Amino acid sequence: MPGYWVNKMIRKTEPTDIPRIAEIVVYGWRCAFREILSDEVLFSEQTVAMRIARLEKSMPENTHLSNFVYDDGLVKAAMTIGASGEKHPNALELWAIYVDPFFQRQGIGEQLLNHCEAEAAARGFREVRISTFQKNVVGRQFYEKMGYSIEGNPEYSEQRNAMMVKYLKILNRSKNLADF
Repeated sequence: MPGYWVNKMIRKTEPTDIPRIAEIVVYGWRCAFREILSDEVLFSEQTVAMRIARLEKSMPENTHLSNFVYDDGLVKAAMTIGASGEKHPNALELWAIYVDPFFQRQGIGEQLLNHCEAEAAARGFREVRISTFQKNVVGRQFYEKMGYSIEGNPEYSEQRNAMMVKYLKILNRSKNLADF
């Protein structure tokens, strides 16, 4: 059901959202990960044009993922979710969540994460998993505030050239999309 409105503000991503999502992701990475990633990654590998090209290619190809935006007349945030995979068949993975830094601390991330959990429950998953940079203090505090617990020890990611932390939340089965 592309483009359906889940609640007043969260809806499925449409192709016309891609340029705005690219802006949010690139600027979000630069603000959030400035002390974690190199300038090469943040300013050469993360450009809006490059991100648009990646999104235009990957969104149609990755049919196993679901993309949502927070849109109150202006797209202010984006999220990608999908099955965690064979290692965790009962889990939905939050692959990406980005709130434009200008609109952070307004409850948008909380609404998106609640929606992720409701989607997981509606699809029959029993848990939600998240992976983030160990040094992403703000993101980690957010996930912990939302009831997520660290799972295991930090692990090095060659792809990111950084230590990563995994979070897990076991879902309350009564949560569903109608609650949001």
